[in-house]
Order: sequence, then C-alpha cells, then structure tokens
Amino acid sequence: MLINYGSLPIYEPEELFVIADIHGENERLERILDRILPELENKNNHLVFCGDYADGRGPSSPKVLLRIIEIKKLYPDKIFCIRGNHEDMLWGVIHKKMTWFNYTEPTLKQMMLEWSIPHNELKPMSYIPEIYSACEERGVIDFYKNLLPYYETPSVICTHAPLDRGMCEAYGLRTYQEDFLEGDFVGRHFLDRMNHELMWGFTNEEGGYSKIDIEKLLVCGHQFKNHREPRLFKGRVFLDTGCGVVPNKPLVALRLPGKKVIREKN
Repeated sequence: MLINYGSLPIYEPEELFVIADIHGENERLERILDRILPELENKNNHLVFCGDYADGRGPSSPKVLLRIIEIKKLYPDKIFCIRGNHEDMLWGVIHKKMTWFNYTEPTLKQMMLEWSIPHNELKPMSYIPEIYSACEERGVIDFYKNLLPYYETPSVICTHAPLDRGMCEAYGLRTYQEDFLEGDFVGRHFLDRMNHELMWGFTNEEGGYSKIDIEKLLVCGHQFKNHREPRLFKGRVFLDTGCGVVPNKPLVALRLPGKKVIREKN
C-alpha cells in the first residue's frame, strides 16, 4: 500500500526535473532552463523548483522571480515551486517584520533598482510599501502565496530543506506510517506537520540522521556546506551546490528516474 506522506496530490509525471537553490543567479538559471524546457513540450514531464529563488548575493533576484513566474504561466500544470527559507524571510519583511531585514535588504535594493521603484529615503523599512506594490503588480505576491511546502510522487518527495531522522521521529513518522497502513489514520498528514522544518532544517548528510524510514527518494536543496557538486545517495539527493552564495558555484538539475545530473548549457 502506497503511503501518502502529505495532503497534496500525488503527481505521476513520466519524467521529473528538479532544480534547487538559485539564489538570484539569473544567467545560470537561463542556461539550465535551455536544457529542460524543451522536455516539457508535449510530454507528461514536470519541473520542480526547490526554493530559494531570491538572494541579494546573486546578480539579479528580480530577474529570477519574474522568469519563473513567466514559465509557470506557460506550463501551469508542469511547473511546481516549493517555498524555501529565503521566501520565508522575504515574505516576512515585505509584511513589515524586521527580523530578517538586514539579510534581505540586498534583494530589496535590487528590486528598487531594476524596477525603478521611487523612494524618498533608504531608511530601514521606509520603502516597503513601494516594494510590496511593485511585487503585487508583477505577480510576485501571488507567486509567494501559492508556493508549495513539498512535492510528492509515488516514488519521490521534494522539499527545500532536508528531512532529518530526529525531527521525523519527533513529529511521529513511525506512528503515522503504522496508522496509515492499519487504516486508522487520524489527524494531519505527516509532511503537513513540518512546515518550519521543511524550510529551515538541516541534517548530517552521510550520518545516521539522514537515513529515514521513508521508501521514497528524498530530494532537497538548502544545505551545500563545502560541496561544489550534488550528493547522490541510495535514498537521498542533496542538490544544493552553493550557487549564488559562493562565487562560481554551478546550478544543476536532477532528472528522474535515473538520478541524472543536468549541468548548465555552455
């Protein structure tokens, strides 16, 4: 019996492409899309973005956001966008919560510059109303509102942050599995309980805390440490390479089935 770990639909694409953290690297995104978008034409294929679209350390977060919104409109039933911790931070700031202002300010300034947003002074939060209006006009607000916490197929779960064994045990994974298989399911689906962890969590990639009793391939971004390449294990893929955070780190995609790594088109 197939366990549905979340309340969202179980999608069944013929092939699945996954792109992890972009962090404002608009040109790298274009090069990887050159290799993937043709695979969405007239095929039952899906493309999943695993979050962290905007980051002022990259060249242009505004271009990344508008490009993904554009292709989402072109392929509304084939492109799925997951919410990452950078989306959580930026969403809070444009709703006037100061917690992550210093961290998101470079992204906000990119928006003001590239979108020619008028402002009187660059005092903290003074230009947030103008930023919000510009984001709303360009579809960014609706894009953020509709971001997914995860994406699931019969054989794959895509998240932004990695699932950690300790956290899974704390949220009752084993009990959920037992109740599901015994037909005595009560309460929220397992993944729906982990909203914060799916954006912010970390795990030990090669240690016991990354080995989770879920019989699906777990694909995530969010943590790159010192790795330049994605890390592929039997039941897990860590796809973040540090793109946009560390200079010259590449953007890659994963093609499933087969765990084929797709690199930027030169």
